[in-house]
Amino acid sequence: MVAISHEAVVTYEKNRYEKVTHKLQRHHPIAFARTADEMLSDKKNLTFSEWFSLIKETEEVHLITKEEHKSLNYTQYPIPSHLKLFKNQYIGWKYGEKKNF
Repeated sequence: MVAISHEAVVTYEKNRYEKVTHKLQRHHPIAFARTADEMLSDKKNLTFSEWFSLIKETEEVHLITKEEHKSLNYTQYPIPSHLKLFKNQYIGWKYGEKKNF
């Protein structure tokens, strides 16, 4: 996770910063299908370094509310990775270290 929406923060606040279920979703601003098309294009023979760089540049995930996901209209705040608040998984995410906000 690289960003969290304002409404997701409000949702956490209302839940006393405890785990929130069924209200938040992951959002990929750049669809992975686009990244995959570029990675697997017959016109390119990417080196491992180029392959990894492309993923790093395009695979951002934002944590937003279900309502925001429908409209894709939201204000985002960066999530410092060193805080380890959310950890990506293949589907969804898991909560990282508990922090006081």
